[in-house]
Formats: sequence, structure tokens, C-alpha cells
Amino acid sequence: MKRLKKTLLFIQITSLIASNLLVPIYSIYVKGVGGDLLTAGTAIAINYAVVGALVILSGRFANRHHTEKIQLILGYLLSGFASFCFMLTKNPTQLFLSMAVSGVAIAIISPSFSGLYSKNIEEGKHTSSWGDYWGLTYWGAAIASVIAGVVSQHYGFNAIFILMMVLNGLSALGAMYLYFLPGKK
Repeated sequence: MKRLKKTLLFIQITSLIASNLLVPIYSIYVKGVGGDLLTAGTAIAINYAVVGALVILSGRFANRHHTEKIQLILGYLLSGFASFCFMLTKNPTQLFLSMAVSGVAIAIISPSFSGLYSKNIEEGKHTSSWGDYWGLTYWGAAIASVIAGVVSQHYGFNAIFILMMVLNGLSALGAMYLYFLPGKK
């Protein structure tokens, strides 16, 4: 497996673990900031709508300007900032804004990751390479779910958000490493 592809997998799975830390505690967290089931659903809808509105533009921008690696760096940094926003959230309106920030980060990351990963798949290994990605994604989600339960039970939600920031920071550092690898930028 190519070094660039391994690094891409590492940084993306690290960030996805960070995102999945919120999944098992999400409804309790929403209730803690004054929300209910409608708030929880609306916040997720805002996140998806922002991603949907921006991901096409992000992909086209990356194609036109060859900014995939820069977009990964910015996206992972923004994802870490979204985690910081979740930590500061005190009411549903702030939750909606935090989810919008998270949506922008996802829209920046997704097409750039997919494009770079696809470019670095060895001939004849397309299916198994995507199998590797999805397998690691689901294993990461499983691990994140257990970690989220244990950490939030013993240390609270802020510990989860700090961990999310750290993991996204690692992803941003990995993306910076990719940027400085020899070859196409």
C-alpha cells in the first residue's frame, strides 16, 4: 500500500473516530443544552443541508485549483473548531450553529479525501481498497462508541469534545504531512 494512501486512511479514520464520539451521547447532549427530539433532528438536518449545499462547490473548487491537500488541512482544522463549538454550546441555537460549522468542515473534507484516495488506489485494487476504507470506518465507529460511553460517563461531555479536538488536530497534522510529501500538490 502506498505511503500516501496509508496516510490518507489514517487521517480520515482518525477524524471519523472523532465525529463518531458524539453519536452514542448525542441525544443526552442535546437534552443537556435545552433541546428535545425535534432539536436533535433539526440540528442533524442543518448539518446535512450545509454539507449538501457546499460539497459540490468544494469538489469543483478542488478540481479547478488543485487544492485537495490544502482543503484537507482546513477541513480537519475546522472540524476541530466545530468540536470546540460543541463544548461551548449552551442552547439549541448555538447547537444549530455548531452543526453548521461541522457541516462546512465535512463539505470541505469529503470530496478532497475521496479524490486523493481514489487517485492513489493501485490498479486492480479498487474494490478491496474501498473495502479497507469502509472496514476501518466501521471499526473506528465501534471503538468510538465504546470510548464515548466510558469517557462521558466518567469525565463528562467536555472530555469528549477535547478528545474530538485532539483527534481532528492529529488529522490536520497528517494532512500537513501529505502536503509536504514530494509529488503533486
